[in-house]
Amino acid sequence: MRRRCCVKANKDLARMLRSDAEKYLREYDDKDDAEFSALMSRDYAELRRIAAVIEKGDLKRAYSIASKLDTIVRDSISDPIWKAISGDAAFGHEGDDR
Repeated sequence: MRRRCCVKANKDLARMLRSDAEKYLREYDDKDDAEFSALMSRDYAELRRIAAVIEKGDLKRAYSIASKLDTIVRDSISDPIWKAISGDAAFGHEGDDR
């Protein structure tokens, strides 16, 4: 029973992160600048990759990947997701764990 609960929670977190990724892309993508648009597409893909890792239940790996993203990308990740993948640890804007 507990396992089913965790699986559902991970799926919910993954769905939330995919939504965050969509918002990030809508907010920052600039189709008029091909280089910037390519960067946004890579960031979007990384957020989606993290969502897939969360859905598989590997929160430690998800945190490791997310912590290496640029600040603007990390800031697009909702607080409940950060809390879940970091074990409730705070995360600094400079990329250093606290």
